[in-house]
Amino acid sequence: MTPLRQAVDFLVDGDFVERVHTGDDDFGFVPTVLGMVTGRLMVSPTVCHRLREVLSSIDVPKTADDAERQLIEVLAEHVPKLSHAAVSEALESRVLHLKWAHGFIDRGHDELEAQAHSGAETAAYLPGDLARAAMLAVANSPNAFRRDARTIGGVPYATMSAVLGEAPRYLHWLSCQGFLATVHPWVAIVAADLSRRIRWRRCQPPRGSGRLLWMCEQMATAAHADDVVPMLWAAATTRFAALFVLPRGLRR
Repeated sequence: MTPLRQAVDFLVDGDFVERVHTGDDDFGFVPTVLGMVTGRLMVSPTVCHRLREVLSSIDVPKTADDAERQLIEVLAEHVPKLSHAAVSEALESRVLHLKWAHGFIDRGHDELEAQAHSGAETAAYLPGDLARAAMLAVANSPNAFRRDARTIGGVPYATMSAVLGEAPRYLHWLSCQGFLATVHPWVAIVAADLSRRIRWRRCQPPRGSGRLLWMCEQMATAAHADDVVPMLWAAATTRFAALFVLPRGLRR
């Protein structure tokens, strides 16, 4: 019974379930709103609780770039499916190069390019580096994720797709807590934006596009979202581009 009691205590302490009285001396358990969100997204309560603990110890980032990098770092290190994502030895140097370049693929960042080359030559591949490189690439080089792209910064798109498919679920879990006040607002805001940009990366959305992508999701029928959301996004950004601009504080 000890493991069961420990599991119940963990769920109660983590605010996933709460005790309720069902009689004079009896009580039961019901899921909290956070618990229902966790179950609906099918994410690990243990992993999620650890994410929340680590993020609560981080100082508020000073820039949007720092906020995205820190959030990506925490996910890549503490979500097992991201930290243990497999990559062949032949691709490790390319992944490291992309990570050290902070996901910038174009050649307009000479200083980062030099740092990336130097870092990739001397650093060892660490668990989670594929997830770091892939998420940073979405964050900082969205134009690279065009529909016909086979490689992203020298890394095959197929290699990235597994981690990019997993990350949005944990980011969405963090973003949902903006309504529950269980994480700092910066975590919820950045997670919400990054989650949708990764989910709809083939739309090549820049930073700050999460709100518009959310609107497209709400207008689309869930069963046809994969086809409809990109169409709605294209229509909105093509016909009404002047209305949907990044907030001034988020421009690079």
